[in-house]
Amino acid sequence: MQFNPITLAATIVGGLIVAAILGWIRKPRLVVLVPRSFSYSQITDRGHLVEISIFNRGFKTEEAIDVTLNHTLRYELIGSNNQDAQVANNRITVPRIGPSDDATVLLLVEPGIFKPDDITQCLSKETKGRSTLCDNAKQGITGRY
Repeated sequence: MQFNPITLAATIVGGLIVAAILGWIRKPRLVVLVPRSFSYSQITDRGHLVEISIFNRGFKTEEAIDVTLNHTLRYELIGSNNQDAQVANNRITVPRIGPSDDATVLLLVEPGIFKPDDITQCLSKETKGRSTLCDNAKQGITGRY
């Protein structure tokens, strides 16, 4: 059998393309978004209501999602579209979010004003948040982790 360099190059390039596609599919993509903030409500006069959505844009189920919020504010869970979502101290925990799914929570935040940079980090079993990406949340409400 004769050695053909074109076949070798095509095999290497094909392998790299397959590896890149698999890496892109397996890449975790958690997005935390604050779509609405209600400054006025009849529930409280010292804080306001905040809606926080956690999206899984990846192709794998994310487990053990933990969103850490500013510790100087107090948070109370008013409602959620995920029955397992919980708020304890300054953390939102969701056991799992399926691929292309989301978990939305409605929080009562007291005593102060909630800003998008009050979301300090978002972690899951597969991914770890980076503080450099959290700076993007300060500028435009959305932060990718």
